[in-house]
Amino acid sequence: MTATRRPAARSHALLAPTCPVRTARPEDAAALAGLSQPFVRSGALRERPVSLYAAHAADFLVTEAPDGTLDGCVGLRVHPAEPGEGQGPDGVVYNFCVAGRRQGGGVGATLLRAVLAG
Repeated sequence: MTATRRPAARSHALLAPTCPVRTARPEDAAALAGLSQPFVRSGALRERPVSLYAAHAADFLVTEAPDGTLDGCVGLRVHPAEPGEGQGPDGVVYNFCVAGRRQGGGVGATLLRAVLAG
């Protein structure tokens, strides 16, 4: 039996500052749809038309590469609490995608922290 060394785990905390997060804009709709396509093809996400991404752009947080392409996105839809329940609102996190070229670099962790802090 041969033992192989495993690569050292990368610290996402050290990588995350290179991933600024912003709210998506309607003009990001085509890029959001494009970023989602590999996940649609794998069956992990359902396909959404570009018009739906444009209509719900404010639901999304994105990270952007220096060249302007999107590195990742995550949607958060907030549902207000029912009157008299005494609880806060509910939320649904959806369409959480990180571009293949950026996976393992802290983009997903950065987006998750941002959406949970929102």
